[in-house]
Formats: sequence, C-alpha cells, structure tokens
Amino acid sequence: MFAKAPESRMISVRLILLGAWIVLIVSLFWDPVTPALTQADSGTPFRIKDTPVAVQGQILPQKAYPMGARMFWTMVVPCVPLFMMLFGHEAWRRICPLSLSSRLPYYLGFQWLRKTFNRQTGQVERKAATISQDSFIARYHFPIQFLFLSSGVTARLLVMNSDRSVLAFFFIGIISAAILVGILYGGKSWCNYFCPIATIQKIYISPRGVLESKAHTPKQTLSQSMCRTSAKGGDQSACVACRAPCPDIDLERNYWETYNRPGSRFAYYGYFGMVLGFYYYYYLYSGGWDYYFSGAWTHEEAGQLTQLLQPGFYVAGQSIPIPKIIAAPLSMAGFILGAYLLWSLAEFIYKAIVRKLKPALGNGQLDHHMRILCAWVTINTFYLFAGRPNINLMPYWLQVAINTFIVGVSTIWMARNIVRNPREHSEESLAAALRGRLKQSAEAIKDFTRGRSVDE
Repeated sequence: MFAKAPESRMISVRLILLGAWIVLIVSLFWDPVTPALTQADSGTPFRIKDTPVAVQGQILPQKAYPMGARMFWTMVVPCVPLFMMLFGHEAWRRICPLSLSSRLPYYLGFQWLRKTFNRQTGQVERKAATISQDSFIARYHFPIQFLFLSSGVTARLLVMNSDRSVLAFFFIGIISAAILVGILYGGKSWCNYFCPIATIQKIYISPRGVLESKAHTPKQTLSQSMCRTSAKGGDQSACVACRAPCPDIDLERNYWETYNRPGSRFAYYGYFGMVLGFYYYYYLYSGGWDYYFSGAWTHEEAGQLTQLLQPGFYVAGQSIPIPKIIAAPLSMAGFILGAYLLWSLAEFIYKAIVRKLKPALGNGQLDHHMRILCAWVTINTFYLFAGRPNINLMPYWLQVAINTFIVGVSTIWMARNIVRNPREHSEESLAAALRGRLKQSAEAIKDFTRGRSVDE
C-alpha cells in the first residue's frame, strides 16, 4: 500500500512526524498550554476528578498537569502496534521519524565513508560501511534488540512514566544514538540491528501485515520499504546491502530465513511476559488497578525518581520492603521467564498432538504456528491495557467499536499468516520469476502459445 508512494512525499511525512516529536520534547520542558485542559473546572475529559486514587494505601495527591507524557504514553504509543499490524512493515519503515533520524547523515552528506578497492574498475571508491553478516551483532541482533526494549520498558516503570525531564532526555538520547549509527553505517543499520522497536515490528508484522504489498509476486525494482532516493523519472534504489536477506526488500523472505535464529523463540515468548508484566506491575506496586486506569501514573506530583528506594511491592494491604529500583526489574524478569516457560510448554503439547494427527508437518511449520498464535495473544493482551486511561473516558458504544476493530484486525492478520509456509513463498517467487522470463521471451515462444498472451 505504501510501497509505491514517492520517496519525496514520504520524506515530508517523516519530517512532519519528527517535527511533532521535537515539539513534544520541548513541551516536556515547557508547556504553558495543556495544564489548562486538566484543571478541575476545565470541562474536558482529562480534568482532575474528585475520585481518589490510592497508591500503597495512601491517596495520591493530584493537581493540574502538563499532558505531554500522558499524550505520548496513552495516545501515541497505543496506536503504533495496530498501525504496524494493519498497514505492515513497509508503512511503518517509511513513516518512522526515528528511521529518518538515522538517515539524516546520509541526506545531509556527513556520513562516514570507508575506502574500498573495486576489482572490476581498479579504482579506489568511498562507500558507506555496513555491519558484517558474520558479526555477533548481525547474528544476535534480535535478542540484543529485545534486551534494549525490555530495559527501556523497565526504565518506564522506574523513571520515565511521569518524570518529564527524564523522558525528554531519553528521547534526545535515542534520537542521538540513531544519528550516530547513521554516521557510522549506511542503509538502515539502525533499524535492522539496534532499534528496540524492531522487536515489536518483527513480532506484530512478520511475515506480512494485513495490507502489506507482496514483494515477490512479481518481483519489483523498488519493493516495499527498500532504501531509495528521488530522481528524475521516479525513485531509484539506494540499497547498500546492509542486511541480507533484507526485510525492507522482501519481508516474508526475511521472516522465513531468520525466524528460527538464536534468541528468536525467547523473544517471541518473552515479549508476551514483558507486556503482561509491565501492566501487572502497576497493580503489584500500588495495590489496585485504579492507579493505572486513572492515568495518574503519567503525572505523579512527587516524581518517580523519589520513589526508587521506596517499597516496590504492595500486596494484600502490606508493603514489601524491596526497593522499587530492584522490584520493577525483578518483576519484569520473572514475567518474561515465566511466559517463556509457559509458551514453551504449550509448544511442546501442541507439537505432540499435531505430530500424531498430521505427521507430515515439520517442526519449522509448527514453530511458525506457535509464534503467530503468541503474537495474536500478545497484541490483544496489550490492548486490554494500552490506551485504556483515555478509552475508558469515551462513550460505551465507541469503546465496543474500538475493541471490535482491534480483535478483528489481529484475527485477520493471524488467519492470513498462520497458513503461510516457506515452500509456498518459494514457489510463488519462482513462478513470478518464470512469468517474467516468459514475457521477455514472448516473441520467441509465440508459436507455442498459439496467439495467447503470457498472462493468459
């Protein structure tokens, strides 16, 4: 759907989104506008209400607050996974402002270029550096990105949910990291090897989004979200072979060739635990669900940094004297490990049953089934909580419509992908290649086609 959009237009979209992100960062330091929307007498849905919110047995003091953190955590972030699943990898990669940040050195001409000797021309050329496919980063990028993501999610619980300054500096840091990688390496090295959001992309999108275009039937010069530049007569490829097989050229091929690499299974199953553990920790910390569903965690008056050495658990009306700085990572690690063991057990049972009923199905196909099912359960678990502080303010009929849409999109995605297999993708690719060759040879084989076109 987004594959054929001109690069010049998509750069403009990315620039607008990056600009909006910068405005958000500025608002985290200085915001004279949105506090008026949260005044008790403002009449908006976000106004401070009289309903008390208890945290560890104490009523949480609340007053008018800047909405920057709330807008990001409860409005922007909840939209991203569903957008990915619906419109696909190609759409997200072509609008992602962080992807644009990593490409800024290329666009502005200050990317580091290394000298290479071209054996064909005998000339010394300067080309962008790429990460070796045999390197540790290339082989284990998925678990590395999972580690980055889980660390960031835990940091949210500790310091970033409501402390606006910390959140702003985190945003500045991650944008700077993307730019630094863009200086050192060419292509989409940041997206493919370092970006923590790539973990979510792979789980919620692969092998293809609901509206994802097909890269292999037929093969195209510019497919999906591959690197490109604007030129006279249309876009041209700017691929530097930073990843093989590249998810930006053929997402499904990348999935089938990499989904069983080391750490992939743990990331899929562990991510479910990360989602569940992140939201359940609000209950374990505060002693109830009001703290989370009220959205009070986005604007705590005391600030999160002051809570790091206070009790991190409050269960059955009793605080447990484990500092929050230890309790939150401990809780996240426990949920991630528990989810991995739970899904591994479910996989073992599923394989034992299917091997008796359909022995022809190989382990690889059964692994694929479990990953797709796990992704479906994970995204629907995510939306039991994500955005709910705002969704719960909406009319009941609209809440039902949103819930139906989420389950509908995720179920369509699962139904389309769970039946796919690598052989099917390979045969479709081969058939498309053969059709292309036949069209090139249409004149030579016209005596055999009896006047019919190759398409016929």
